[in-house]
Amino acid sequence: HESPSLQNPSQEETGRRYTKDSKCVFCGKPVRYVWSKENKKGQVIDYYACDCPQCNQFILKYNLNSVEVDWMYFLQEGICANPGCTEKAGHIDHCHTTNKVREVLCPKCNQALGSLNEDPQRLAGLIQYVANHYEAL
Repeated sequence: HESPSLQNPSQEETGRRYTKDSKCVFCGKPVRYVWSKENKKGQVIDYYACDCPQCNQFILKYNLNSVEVDWMYFLQEGICANPGCTEKAGHIDHCHTTNKVREVLCPKCNQALGSLNEDPQRLAGLIQYVANHYEAL
């Protein structure tokens, strides 16, 4: 349903990739209204989707469509899934063995996880290493 009172939120407001003029930032074509939801802060977020190949690249790689991807961003309020991070999410995290999608991480957390081959022992060891050498300012 299309409503003149609904406004497409900007990427800065929601962490998503659509602009206020309801055009896809990948292809520039108009996007369609899908739903409105209230987030944890009580803000009503209107969601618009595009069906262009760029938006749906996730179907080929992760078997997700653009609505499912943006639903993940919405649930995380556009923030990295790492509880110790407050940066904007931007990368779909997935298991490199099963290709199963987990959540959305910021670029730094995604790169760190990948660099350590998603090895819990290495991650735990690195946390211990940093804790051992942490110097309070």
